[in-house]
Amino acid sequence: MNPQNAGHPPDPGTELITEGYTPSAALARKVRQAHPTCVAPSCTVPSTACDLDHVVPWPLGPTSEGNLRPLCRRHHLLKTHLGHTLAVDPTGAAIWTTPTGHRYLRPFGGESRLIVVPARRRRGRTRAAEELSADAG
Repeated sequence: MNPQNAGHPPDPGTELITEGYTPSAALARKVRQAHPTCVAPSCTVPSTACDLDHVVPWPLGPTSEGNLRPLCRRHHLLKTHLGHTLAVDPTGAAIWTTPTGHRYLRPFGGESRLIVVPARRRRGRTRAAEELSADAG
């Protein structure tokens, strides 16, 4: 993802960008208006009570409406310290990935939807090993 265009495609000439790390009041209002709640799966914390998180970390990514998403403190800490990731697709929808590989899509103003479930391993045994033991029995 091009850090200058992180997130949804901005309207030409209208995307707000702030120099530096902290968004301007106008930029913060615009991001919170576009995303009324935390963008983590099924979270309902109002964006007015959320941190504005850089999807592509600053200074690699800009402080812009396309690169900022509201995350409640709990989800911001999960992303920052516990291996969860946040990305955006070309429409601007949030993609939240857990350390287990579960991936959730959250479109603008929409409900979260599980889009990837990783293959399961059962206590160190692969499916092939289980199939062999089932055939032997």
